[in-house]
Amino acid sequence: MKTKSLRRAVARAAALALLAGGCAAGPVVFQEHQYAAGPAVSVIGLMPFVKAGRCGDPGQPVTHLLDCPPEKLCYDSGEMQPDADSRLTRIMQDALQSSFGPEAVAAEAAAPAPALIGGGSGRITLRERAQRLGERIGASHVLVGTVWRFRELLGGAHGADRPASVAFAVYLVDAASGRMVWEAAFDKTQQSLMENLLNAPEFFRHGARWRTAEDLARDGAEKILDRAEQAPSAR
Repeated sequence: MKTKSLRRAVARAAALALLAGGCAAGPVVFQEHQYAAGPAVSVIGLMPFVKAGRCGDPGQPVTHLLDCPPEKLCYDSGEMQPDADSRLTRIMQDALQSSFGPEAVAAEAAAPAPALIGGGSGRITLRERAQRLGERIGASHVLVGTVWRFRELLGGAHGADRPASVAFAVYLVDAASGRMVWEAAFDKTQQSLMENLLNAPEFFRHGARWRTAEDLARDGAEKILDRAEQAPSAR
């Protein structure tokens, strides 16, 4: 009897310690929209991510940036790591290859020759870039990504002064017509376990630690592509 009581006391103390200093993922905002199904995906091209959170005025929505004039694409630099676009491109490329296999075209196919995508004009929109990329690499569809927050963890795995936070969107574009067939946005900030006890299962699943921005971004890429595979155009 005494042994059982001691075990309960130890377990209770351990739980309280975790609650005091533990961490959990904050509320995840995930949104998607499926448009009318078009031609099935045969080859996917990935356009390098672009830092963009809105078009022009601060009051404009985050989504629907495909037709925004490039000079009006803007974001809050205080919420962004300098290499956020390249890091997210790599993460999404890995997730694409894992989800779609040989149909996923390497992002590097686009990166070495931006002039070919942009046609030498600084006014070409993201939609037009996607169409040009698709034509150049023979992709039926192009995945376009925008990132407006990529804030790194300040601290370590077991203690943080500021949690990691990421927010980005992707748009699946029919390369032939330029029509957007699917879009999704992912927004996630980690919280302490005391702030959000409902996320305790996820907290323990990830090793009861504070996670990096890349960790959160991988979660988002995998979630987005899991949903993209279910879209009619992907089949």
